[in-house]
Amino acid sequence: MIDTLLQALRGSALKYAAGLPDTLVAMATAAGLTLVVLLIEWWVVGWKPSSLARIATFSMSTRTDLLSFVLYNSKLSLVLGALMSFGLTYGLLLALKSLVGWHLTIDHPMLLAAAYYLALEFFHYWFHRWLHVVPLLWEIHKYHHSARDMTALTAFRAHPLQLALGGLWASVPLVVIGAPTSELALLHMLFRVHALLVHSNLPFNWGWVGRYLVQSPAGHRAHHSQDAAHHHTNYGNFFQFWDVLFGTALHPTRAETTAMVTGVPGTTGDERPVRYVIDIYAGTLARAGRVVAQAFGHRQKPGG
Repeated sequence: MIDTLLQALRGSALKYAAGLPDTLVAMATAAGLTLVVLLIEWWVVGWKPSSLARIATFSMSTRTDLLSFVLYNSKLSLVLGALMSFGLTYGLLLALKSLVGWHLTIDHPMLLAAAYYLALEFFHYWFHRWLHVVPLLWEIHKYHHSARDMTALTAFRAHPLQLALGGLWASVPLVVIGAPTSELALLHMLFRVHALLVHSNLPFNWGWVGRYLVQSPAGHRAHHSQDAAHHHTNYGNFFQFWDVLFGTALHPTRAETTAMVTGVPGTTGDERPVRYVIDIYAGTLARAGRVVAQAFGHRQKPGG
């Protein structure tokens, strides 16, 4: 276990150092895209309900969003995720790449990109759904949903351990299908802008497009709503049709959207950002320990 952890840390650190110039460029790009979305939102909805107004309050919730922006776009969350998973996600990823010797052969780059993203979104849908219905995974994912002052920056609010697990799961379609790098970069930017929009305070449901094709800001706001009637809906990351297909789609009106209260019941949103990351991790380990203890106890019980 120690060797695996050290190998994961060494591999993550070396990879991080080698890619640092590209990471800085990516951070600048992410900051620029985020600023554009924040300004557009301000222009559309006005100052008071805008993300910028909420960020200006510098509440604990928005501080957590800001910390998440830095961790995510600096890719430090990947290093933290490798550490928090005790190197297991890193080791399993290496094993996956070495074990899977077959992959689809699609010569046309646009068809390859389409196949990859359809598969990726399918995997994202189910991973996201499991994050909500599996108690141990929800312990991690509630970090994202605990944002009481929801802003466009909440798009980056993901616990490092969730990113590590999600990255491992999402690598399956990448290994099996592959993806062309040029199209991948362009589509990744499109998906990032979409993530910022759906976490913003824009109240639009995008009509039939948001109902059937692409998740809208209103649709994702319902996903973050504290109302029990909205729970377990709209798990899609970009596409809405997976939710339509699997019966979890919800298409709220503008009035319904503006009345929604976001956050996790029982949390105040006042948790200190760094401490909150640690507390979520500690809570996850504690719950995992209880699950293992119960399973071990059940196995030992018949034998006395």
